[in-house]
Amino acid sequence: MKGSSYSCVLVNLHFFFLNKKSTVSIHLNILNTLRIASQYYEEMKVAGIQVSKQIFMALINAYATCGQFEKAKQVLLDKDFPIKNLNEIRSVLVSALASHGQMTDALSVYEEMKQAGSNLEPKAVISLIEHVDSEGQQSRLLKLLEELDDPNYWVDGCFRVILYCICNKDLRSAVYLLKQLKHRFSDDELAMEVLFDEIFSQVAETEPADVQIGMDLLQAIKDELGASPSRKCLDFLLTACVNAKDLSNSLLIWKEYQAAGLPYNVTSYLRPFWLLEATYLQR
Repeated sequence: MKGSSYSCVLVNLHFFFLNKKSTVSIHLNILNTLRIASQYYEEMKVAGIQVSKQIFMALINAYATCGQFEKAKQVLLDKDFPIKNLNEIRSVLVSALASHGQMTDALSVYEEMKQAGSNLEPKAVISLIEHVDSEGQQSRLLKLLEELDDPNYWVDGCFRVILYCICNKDLRSAVYLLKQLKHRFSDDELAMEVLFDEIFSQVAETEPADVQIGMDLLQAIKDELGASPSRKCLDFLLTACVNAKDLSNSLLIWKEYQAAGLPYNVTSYLRPFWLLEATYLQR
């Protein structure tokens, strides 16, 4: 884009920048290309427009999206970099690296921040927790959870760590965190019921199906948290049994409906019979 038409774009960009600073960042992220983000950045400097933290954040995301992770990190070295926003922009870098599969680099930046006495922004902590996918990371995740002071972010992060523990068959850590959540919710039964439903929905969706971790979790919830399973929890466990073709556990879950005083519905009534039929046909 050349000449007067490009100047017009710059004038409009300057107008948006002055009146709605976030608009520039939003547009850059929507465009989501390195070429356009870099072009806007250079032209704004030439035009004498102050480069805000939002522009640096957008550049980092654009570089990361294009797979140029070293250049994303080098944004922090720009001579016009706003030092007062270092912690906030570093946090964006951590999120961008983590969300694009560069966990080693993301954790490295995080450790550098800790050594410098800086705190990671809550959204970046959640991003790290969300994208940890290797086994045996429970200890690291629990430490990341400690970084979250905001109660809403903490609940979000805690839920994600619980799901990680369930997927990695770490029942002890999952129950430990569930107890903390129960304390946070001040025994709000409805909130805990919604949480349990979400956890068991993940058990049902796990591939390959792992019914036993769901059964163990169900028992722990009853014994250690003193809670009764909801209909949704049991429905999700039955779904897991069907996926795993696990007849014996499906019959145990069927008894849980009776113990909890829950009348049978179509799901609870038919699925054990589907498994019986499948077992018979396999003989």
